[in-house]
Amino acid sequence: MQRMLRLAAAVSIFAIVACSNSFSPTTDNVAGTYVATTLKTTAPSSGGINQLSAGVTLTMTLNANGTVTGALVVPQSQQNPTPLTADLAGTWSLSSGKVTFSQSADTFVRNLSFTANKNDLSVDDTVANTRYQVTLTRQ
Repeated sequence: MQRMLRLAAAVSIFAIVACSNSFSPTTDNVAGTYVATTLKTTAPSSGGINQLSAGVTLTMTLNANGTVTGALVVPQSQQNPTPLTADLAGTWSLSSGKVTFSQSADTFVRNLSFTANKNDLSVDDTVANTRYQVTLTRQ
């Protein structure tokens, strides 16, 4: 019986220590420069497309004061006959571990809520019948 109690205590201590190392996002520890390392879109008409392989780039710098700068560059392709360079200047906010953006540029970025992780921002969500799987990795 005593052995079981010691084992239960050890498991409890391990669980507490493991939870204490979890990431708690704040404006200060989320601020930084991010680059898209995953950017996949899936639409009913076109299926899944790895946008990074297609030449798309997405970079953003989230400043601790809540401002954001960056760019989304979409080169000309069969799926996109008109190239796009979108200025992603605006603001960002953090609420309940989610990062959202307010920007003048009308891109998918401002329509998604990214989960703040220790070294990246990620999202897997569908907007207007298109699924976005995006990971922005801190540089």
